[in-house]
Amino acid sequence: MKLRYTFFLIFLFTFFSNVLTAQEKKSFLQHRFDGFIEIIHKNYTKEKLTALKNDFARIGIDFTFSKLAINNKNEITSITLKLKNNKSSAALTLTMNTGAIPSIKIGETNGIVSISPVDHISPKNRN
Repeated sequence: MKLRYTFFLIFLFTFFSNVLTAQEKKSFLQHRFDGFIEIIHKNYTKEKLTALKNDFARIGIDFTFSKLAINNKNEITSITLKLKNNKSSAALTLTMNTGAIPSIKIGETNGIVSISPVDHISPKNRN
């Protein structure tokens, strides 16, 4: 009787651990299908860019940034961004002689990566 009870508990544990894994995969795939977009604004820090790089890596996108220059107001004045997945790649270099960079929309939609300056971002969407 104890052996049967132990076997039943092991079965339940295995079943529910597989269900959780399947739900996590479904969530990941749904997020991947819907796309991943981020807005980089002039106040982004190197740490935020590094965290963003890790977020993109989790969904299979290679994100790199370089030539980062920050003024005395802690605003980005120059940056080179690159995105690449198995279907496409995109790159953008911005260097502002006066003032900070405009906001930049980067991400993946329907399997295609893109990087583009944004004319206007409402304050509620800024990080």
